[in-house]
Amino acid sequence: MAVLAASVALGWIGADSLSGRGAADVAVRADPAEPTYEDEIPAAAAPEPAPPPPIAPVPATEPTAPAAPPQARPQEDPPRPDAPAAPAPERTPATPAPAPPASPPELRPYQRPPALGIAADALPPEGQAWRLISDARRAAAPGSQERADLDWLVAYARLAAGPGAPEGRRAAARRALRVNAWWFGSRPSPGERVIARDPDGVILTYKRGHGFTVNPVATIGRWRDLNEAWSPGQLAEAVLPMLVSRTGSGTEWAAL
Repeated sequence: MAVLAASVALGWIGADSLSGRGAADVAVRADPAEPTYEDEIPAAAAPEPAPPPPIAPVPATEPTAPAAPPQARPQEDPPRPDAPAAPAPERTPATPAPAPPASPPELRPYQRPPALGIAADALPPEGQAWRLISDARRAAAPGSQERADLDWLVAYARLAAGPGAPEGRRAAARRALRVNAWWFGSRPSPGERVIARDPDGVILTYKRGHGFTVNPVATIGRWRDLNEAWSPGQLAEAVLPMLVSRTGSGTEWAAL
């Protein structure tokens, strides 16, 4: 009710005040709306906070020295394992006595190579020796010792029969072909050095990879007396057709 009475009084005061003003001013300023009386009454204004108390000055103090760092504790040594027992001293083996020097190999007495003589009717004719050698070469297995011997003999005979070859070389090749045709016609290559003497006292020596070739030194020197039945003249007559004349430094000599 107090609120209502106050509102009425204010209305009378406003009406009286407006009576002396112009109508236009009244038309512009309308009466305030009547409160609804349903609005909540605003709470009382919060009191202003009290000012903070003054900060008391802090008395100055002398600076203190920094605290000393903590002393490091000495590191303790780890526990030592039990020390192994000292090994027993090794016994040095006695140095063996040096072995006696090996005795030199026993010298084997000289073994003379096999020697054989060829009868006149055992050798093939000169015209057939080349054919027999060629047949034996074709029959020999590739890579065999017989094939190697006969290959060299065929090349040697062809070289001796070539153009410009001296006659003495051709005669030596023809004699060698007859002896090789006789041997390889029924035998393999010898497993060692073999000495052969033909019907004229001429000595031929087998060499691995070459077959039988004429050996003029053994022939003239009568090696092992294999041709002692022939006189020096007979041996010279048999060797002379196979010699080849050589000249050097103004000297002429014969070679086979």
